[in-house]
Amino acid sequence: MIKLSDYVFNFVAEKGVKDVFLLPGGGCMHLVDSLGSNPNLAYTAMLHEQAVAVAADAYAQYTNNLGVALVTTGPGGTNAITGVAGSWLDSIPVMIISGQVKRPDITGEKGIRQFGFQEIDIVSIVKPITKYAVTVMDPESIAFELEKAYFLASTGRKGPVWIDIPLDVQAMMIDETDLVHFTPPFPVSDPLELSAVTKLLKKAKRPVILAGNGVRLASAESLFNNLIRMLKIPVLTSWKAADLLGETDELFAGRPGSIGQRGANYCLQTADLLISIGARLDFGQIGYEHHLVAPKAQKIIVDIDEAEIDKLGFTVDVKVIADAGRFITELNADLGKLNAPPEWKPWLARCKAWQQKYDPISQGRSDFPGFVDEYAFFDELSNQLTESDVIIPGSSGACS
Repeated sequence: MIKLSDYVFNFVAEKGVKDVFLLPGGGCMHLVDSLGSNPNLAYTAMLHEQAVAVAADAYAQYTNNLGVALVTTGPGGTNAITGVAGSWLDSIPVMIISGQVKRPDITGEKGIRQFGFQEIDIVSIVKPITKYAVTVMDPESIAFELEKAYFLASTGRKGPVWIDIPLDVQAMMIDETDLVHFTPPFPVSDPLELSAVTKLLKKAKRPVILAGNGVRLASAESLFNNLIRMLKIPVLTSWKAADLLGETDELFAGRPGSIGQRGANYCLQTADLLISIGARLDFGQIGYEHHLVAPKAQKIIVDIDEAEIDKLGFTVDVKVIADAGRFITELNADLGKLNAPPEWKPWLARCKAWQQKYDPISQGRSDFPGFVDEYAFFDELSNQLTESDVIIPGSSGACS
């Protein structure tokens, strides 16, 4: 026999999570106790549940694993919503575990707004911004719910999940042999049809790749690097994927967008082939007049979520619904030993020239005596930082 709250955090630890973020409260007291006594987990207590959710989001991004947050019932859950919304928009795998009032105190069908102390129907509130949200009413379903939530958070288009556990359920003793388990659906992975992609790429004279955070979410950084080193064409990144390439990399042409870099926008708008991999292509990236984006280019859009492609207000010549890692792997195999057209080398040089010409630092924007120019400041900060330094500018990147 095992206490249900102990089972919850044993499960979390078995998934390779090392740190959990929380704000303790009476509605999650058994979960707090089990977290504190688990030898395989460290915990960090915050001063506000918004910070708890944001910290779990940041942990997930930094480790490329599940982020876990523990909050109490009522305002504990509602305070965490902003952080969860960021995880939803950025496709970050986070599990929020919340306490709830005892099952007899849940309002249910009583026709009143609240019955239990600090009670709120948090599941109904967060369903629109989570991949899965559930209140665990049956103790023997805890394994099923945790396994299902973890599977959904970490597969397909990743995102946050929410497990709400009533106080009396947290305290229950359960027999692990009686637990119901989740069976993941069998994956179907027919080879992608990429002949149209390779055909367009081989005939293009001014191709450009726009890489988004989907590359990192697929753990495909190394595969991506191999692809672009073979192609040797300009590479643009979304803001969320800014560090896929260094600023001085020979292939890096900048970050385009409505608040993007001028040279990068010139590169995008002049291209005759756009290959977008794992970039959401929202207004911040491509502006509000979608039909004016890369007007001379044929467009290959790769995204794990078909709806993100269908929303675009321009013609997509080749639509690839796939994980970025899978697409890159199969494209590498299809291309084989590619003979690059002679136009690619001067095209890359042209994009690099734009990047350098319109660099705000080289334009002397820092010559303001008595003032600190933000471009110069961040340029110098970047020079001083090491690869192991972590910078936290905010909780959510809109241009992922």
